[in-house]
Amino acid sequence: MRALTNRTMVCALLVCGGLLQPTSAWAQETMETETEKQPVRVVIVEEAMPEFKNRISFNPLGMLFGIGSFTWEHNLSDSVALAISPSGFYFGFDENKVYGATLGLGLAFFLNDTAPTGLRASIQVSPGFMDATNADEGVFSIGATALFGYTWVWRNGFTMGLSGGVQYLYFDLPNTESALDGILPAIDWNLGFVF
Repeated sequence: MRALTNRTMVCALLVCGGLLQPTSAWAQETMETETEKQPVRVVIVEEAMPEFKNRISFNPLGMLFGIGSFTWEHNLSDSVALAISPSGFYFGFDENKVYGATLGLGLAFFLNDTAPTGLRASIQVSPGFMDATNADEGVFSIGATALFGYTWVWRNGFTMGLSGGVQYLYFDLPNTESALDGILPAIDWNLGFVF
């Protein structure tokens, strides 16, 4: 009886093994089919943007109006940059010609803490020296600018900025009236590079 019981167990195991084997193959085939139907997830890992501390730019729009300037910005932190902007200008109105140079000093505040790129607000004061064709001697001038805009920085170091705001200009030219005295709109479109 004992031998019969062992034989029955062996047969039962063989039968169960035979029944389970097709089931296992079917399950494996089903899993392979489901895996083929799943979309493949691709993750692109891009290197972090290099850390730039300095930016040099120039304003091509100003050149159309006789103003040649460039700006050097140095990051003091992730949200503040010091800006230095030397510029020269020449305005020719009929017989009256005005020319001179200024040195702008200011700060740029980056609202998303990613200087030198991103949303920004900037202020600048520009003392200068001016002269005119009908003036006896050159005079002091002053300008102040407040701008709000955005600066884009590409991985290769190229930058482009666009800002708008207001400026105040004062020219103390005797015997000359200037249409540029007072509060005026300001636009700054600049191109440059970072390092």
